Amino acid sequence: AADDRNDCARSALMFIKRDLGAELARSVADRVMPGMAATWVPLPAEGGTLSVAEKIRAAARWMEANCDRPVSVADAAQVAAMSERNFLRRFKHEMQVTPSDYLLQVRLRIACNFLTETELPVDKIARRSGTGNGDRLAKIFRKRMALSPTEYRARSRAATEA
Repeated sequence: AADDRNDCARSALMFIKRDLGAELARSVADRVMPGMAATWVPLPAEGGTLSVAEKIRAAARWMEANCDRPVSVADAAQVAAMSERNFLRRFKHEMQVTPSDYLLQVRLRIACNFLTETELPVDKIARRSGTGNGDRLAKIFRKRMALSPTEYRARSRAATEA
């Protein structure tokens, strides 16, 4: 029964892609199965297979959707249907950054948004952004941004008030 539903969903998404475009089809897939659209319903190029660039972008979207939990290169490579070695090489070529740096950038962006837009404690923000705990987030912030999460929060709020 579940396989029949998946086949029907895939067929419907292919019609959406054909008639309305790949981006809308991806958006629908993300809503139907949040965080799993890239693996659940790969959206092939016109020839019926995904290009390397499409596979890498699908893996990047999957990494973003799952950044709040542990994400391994092996998992991301599986989403892209590539060996780990090939995935690492192709990801770096396509995205201009390694998968681990990409994931860290995504996690930092999420943490920055939480710091700017919420009153959540740093430890809770760290867990929600996938960086572990407040101490680890603070260490990453100091290394990447030369300030603490609390200093970042204060500066970003002062900038928006000015």
